[in-house]
Amino acid sequence: MKGVTTETGAGQWGTALSMACSYFGLDCQVYMVKVSYEQKPFRREVIRTYGAKITPSPSETTEVGRKILAEFPGTGGSLGCAISEAVEAATHQEGYRYVLGSVLNQVLLHQTVIGLETMTAMDKYGIKPDVIIGCAGGLRYHGMSSILSQLYDDGLMEARTVEQTEVFRAAQEFARVEGILPAPESSHAIKVAIDEALKCKETGEEKTILFGLTGTGYFDMYAYKAFNDGTMSDYIPSDEDLAKGFAGIPRFPGNEF
Repeated sequence: MKGVTTETGAGQWGTALSMACSYFGLDCQVYMVKVSYEQKPFRREVIRTYGAKITPSPSETTEVGRKILAEFPGTGGSLGCAISEAVEAATHQEGYRYVLGSVLNQVLLHQTVIGLETMTAMDKYGIKPDVIIGCAGGLRYHGMSSILSQLYDDGLMEARTVEQTEVFRAAQEFARVEGILPAPESSHAIKVAIDEALKCKETGEEKTILFGLTGTGYFDMYAYKAFNDGTMSDYIPSDEDLAKGFAGIPRFPGNEF
């Protein structure tokens, strides 16, 4: 095998795979969601430092990329676009394989470390949280981890959505109080944790609120700059936008909706 292709959104998976490929002497080609490629240049450079070739997606390098660009000029891309390009790139190069990782269970298993550490800490101090908050998202992609989907379907967790500017307002408040600059993904959990704390303040109820701070935001300074400059906006899809997206999902037995 000569090398692998893959997709990446914010860049964590692309970074991990590029590092692994450098250890084994494999070529690594990463298709990164274009909006993240532009907003996270330092994450991009980490991937390049490990030796991977990184391409903003959608691109002109693949047939599917050219088709998407023709239909949606100026698009910022999506994880779905990047996956499609990476698959095509692998099938058109002898000795290459496609590696899917961004939304699959084996990737999430690496993230269970923070949960195991939390359980150990809670047991050590005899604390039982009333609310546990984590961050997860589709990164402009309609897919979701099968583990999370099953937990949601079984009623073992609930999903919350929060607006982007409110997320960064919570991140700013957290940074000023704690001295830690949180990643935007983590800041979604921070925002909901603050909301839960404010509810308790209103009702007088005492709760132990646990949230996961999953990363720092030093690769996300362009996003922080947009928030600080007042140029960041909130985009909430309309029913028409959602209907158009759903219409593009293939129907097959077991996937009717």
